[in-house]
Amino acid sequence: MTDDELIEKYIWLPEPTTWPAEARIKGHGQHIWALVGFGQSVNNDPAQIAAGYNLPIEAARAAIAYYQRYRAIFDYRLAENASYFER
Repeated sequence: MTDDELIEKYIWLPEPTTWPAEARIKGHGQHIWALVGFGQSVNNDPAQIAAGYNLPIEAARAAIAYYQRYRAIFDYRLAENASYFER
């Protein structure tokens, strides 16, 4: 399955937002930014991300593909989260 097909099948952007960082996994509700943050701790291994969140491996691959498409936005979101906990 291509990245576009994975994203179409697994990624959901709740309305009314259009900000990619608010995207979630369809049918599960996990935020992509949370999966990406966890993925950074497991070398972005889709199998470990899927296992950690009880998701199909294709959903983890979709999250990685979506992150790569909007990397700057997600990196900003993750940095904001990290700075909140450093206060």
